[in-house]
Amino acid sequence: MASIEQRRRSDGGLSARVRWRLGGIRDGQRQVETFSAGTDEQNLARAAGFRKMVEAAGQQWPDGWVKGEGFVRTHTTAATGAGGGVDRYTPPPSFTALVCLARRRIDVLHAMLRHGTLSEERTPAAACGESSGHPPGSGASVAPAAAPHCPEI
Repeated sequence: MASIEQRRRSDGGLSARVRWRLGGIRDGQRQVETFSAGTDEQNLARAAGFRKMVEAAGQQWPDGWVKGEGFVRTHTTAATGAGGGVDRYTPPPSFTALVCLARRRIDVLHAMLRHGTLSEERTPAAACGESSGHPPGSGASVAPAAAPHCPEI
C-alpha cells in the first residue's frame, strides 16, 4: 500500500513523497516519487493523486509516468518522425482547425455516399479532400476543397 511522507525543505516549504513497494509485496523493490515544485497544498494534492494512480495500477508505476517528470509527451525528430509522432514543442491544433477537419471528413463521407463510391478504393489525396481532376463517381476525388478560412492541421 502506498503512503505519503511529508518532509520540510531547506527553504521552509513542504515536499511530499509517495512511497510503496513494487507489486505491493513485502519483498518488492522500494519505490519513491517526490513532489516539491509547488506550494505545500499543491505538493500534497499531487502526491495524493499520484498515490491513487499507483494503487489503481496494482502498486506499479502508472502507465506513461516518467520518474521525476510525470506524464511526458514523447519528442519526435523532424527528420525521421521517430518517437511516437508527437512533437512536444508544437502546440496542439486550435479548436477551429479541429472543427474544419471534422467538417472536411463529413463532406468526404457525404460525397462518397452521394456518388456511390463508399466501397471503392481512394487515393490519399482524395481522402484529404484534394481534387485530382477525376470525374465524380470514380472514387479518386469526391470531396470539395476545404473552406478558405479553415487552417491546415
